[in-house]
Amino acid sequence: MNLSLKPQVFLTGFLPGFLFIVGSIFLFTDFNFSAFTDFAKEISVFSGIAIIIMSFIVGQFFDSIRDFFIEGLYSFILKNKDINWDFFYKSSEKKADKLSNNYFLFYLVNVNLSIALIGLLIMILVGWPHSLPDNFVMSKTTLIISFAAVIIVLLLDAIALRKEIAKHTKDPEIIKEIPHKNVYTRLGISKIEGVNGVGIIAIIDIPKGTYLFQGDKSDVFWHTKEEIGFDKLPDSVKKMYDDFCIRKERGTFKFGCPDSFNNMPISWYLNDSKSPNVGCDKNYDFFALTDINAGEELVVQYDKYSDE
Repeated sequence: MNLSLKPQVFLTGFLPGFLFIVGSIFLFTDFNFSAFTDFAKEISVFSGIAIIIMSFIVGQFFDSIRDFFIEGLYSFILKNKDINWDFFYKSSEKKADKLSNNYFLFYLVNVNLSIALIGLLIMILVGWPHSLPDNFVMSKTTLIISFAAVIIVLLLDAIALRKEIAKHTKDPEIIKEIPHKNVYTRLGISKIEGVNGVGIIAIIDIPKGTYLFQGDKSDVFWHTKEEIGFDKLPDSVKKMYDDFCIRKERGTFKFGCPDSFNNMPISWYLNDSKSPNVGCDKNYDFFALTDINAGEELVVQYDKYSDE
């Protein structure tokens, strides 16, 4: 279980646990909002911290229930004909993150929230609340039906998301791609006037908007001049940083670099131009700004994402 403090942990763990604890308090106070407000006013800093900790614990308990009964027993009954969990280990980090952020995260949220609501529904069925306030907007039967309806909607959406996850993780082209899939370029001799060296050349026609280096597993690593001892480096090594790295000069000066200059994917060889045909998004992923013809060199405007 990944316990790093990321938004995913908040959504899949803390949120269902907090919902269950707050819902339990409402039930024990018979949905008396005045009593709930009085209770909330009495909460000390220590009690607040305890509620936060308990929310994480309860949320992780719900996640363990999901993990055992759904991902364990359900997958065992289906004899692994459902989600291929190896996808999250064997595919690239970008692909795993993309699947997680678009489908798997919301699947976890739906199931864990459903478990929390089922717990509250069971408490209602066994006698909580004892009675509802006279001015409450619905009867106990309507309250039960409302809880059940929400749970059903969440679970139906979770089933749809799970089918989508299974489809993506079972696709052999996603798990093990052939080498030329989504490859549009290769290194060649630059055609830019004044550039005497390598450039990136289109090997097929590339439509506008195409993301160009899909499958690139590299990340950008940020270093200050002090961390790399830049001022003491030989000029030939300094030139590596100047030629290939992103420069951020606002605030603390930083170089955005590959993990090693011995491990540079093709995207790091894009040349600079004031008439670029390639753009860069906030994640430093490059895409075609225009339709690019086979044989044309791909160029980007450095100062659009690098401070000169």
